[in-house]
Amino acid sequence: MKKTLLIILSLFILIIVAYFIYSPVPEGNGSQFNKKRNGIWMAHSWFDEYHSEEEIFELGKRLKEYDIKYIYIHVGPLNQDGGIPHYSEEIPKGFIHSIKGMNPELMILAWIGGKNKAFGGKVDLGSGKVIDEISRVSRELVLLGFDGIHINIEPLIDGDRKFLDLLRSIRKEIGEQKILSVAAMKWRFFNLPHIWHSKWFWSSGYYKEIGKLVDQLVVMVYDTAIPLKKLYIWYVKNQTVKVTSAVAGLRNPGPEILIGLPAYDEKRLTHRPDVENIENGLYGVIAGLMDERSDKSSFGGIAIYSYWVMDEREWRGYLMLWKGLAI
Repeated sequence: MKKTLLIILSLFILIIVAYFIYSPVPEGNGSQFNKKRNGIWMAHSWFDEYHSEEEIFELGKRLKEYDIKYIYIHVGPLNQDGGIPHYSEEIPKGFIHSIKGMNPELMILAWIGGKNKAFGGKVDLGSGKVIDEISRVSRELVLLGFDGIHINIEPLIDGDRKFLDLLRSIRKEIGEQKILSVAAMKWRFFNLPHIWHSKWFWSSGYYKEIGKLVDQLVVMVYDTAIPLKKLYIWYVKNQTVKVTSAVAGLRNPGPEILIGLPAYDEKRLTHRPDVENIENGLYGVIAGLMDERSDKSSFGGIAIYSYWVMDEREWRGYLMLWKGLAI
């Protein structure tokens, strides 16, 4: 018994020493990996509230400065029938026209989604009528001028066939020329049989299946409940490695991977802002792309959640780490 306790204590001490010795922070910045194809989630107000030309011009200017290519504007949430709340068409039309005039390379995607009915939400993926309505709304939105659809339904069981049916249906409605983007669950390191695990983590096989149907997967690498900075950096690194390599070689051009990183300060069981933040997330992405196992060709950029919580300090850190600017 004493020998066993001694072994356990020795292992515990070894783990602690190893943690303090191990440094996951890469040397240098990530400017070599910044393809200027980054994304950011935007508030609903940009969809249903009027903004002055000056406000829109300033937004377009800042997004260009920050190398943001994709903006996901919240237009939902989806209701139980698969529709979205009533809106005035003139507001999003005017916004898209104005911001494209200032920043024509910007891709504006309509962010729709909600909680999966299978886990207590409203979005019933088992209903053909709901799938048809989501697809109809998607077509309506791209006809308004959106460059594509960003679908965000959570949580989603690994291997969910109904979600694949939804993606096929949306693609049919919006066409091949519009962008179909998915907010993706995290890659799973191991397979636990419990449904709690499979609804938040996807296998490489499911990434491949979705990757065949969409143009972009944005992996939500946050709400991990990880309490330690070094461990979170390591986690983001390995998510970057595993997800980019999972979709490598599917087709040419293949689906683009963006790594979603958090900027919000709300402290809860699954999120510690002093651990999960833009700086630590970027360290993890850079380390992942420096790893020879990652597929750089499928990596597009990072995505920030979200624009409305980013402050000037976080933007400075982003510019220093991701653009290599001396600020």
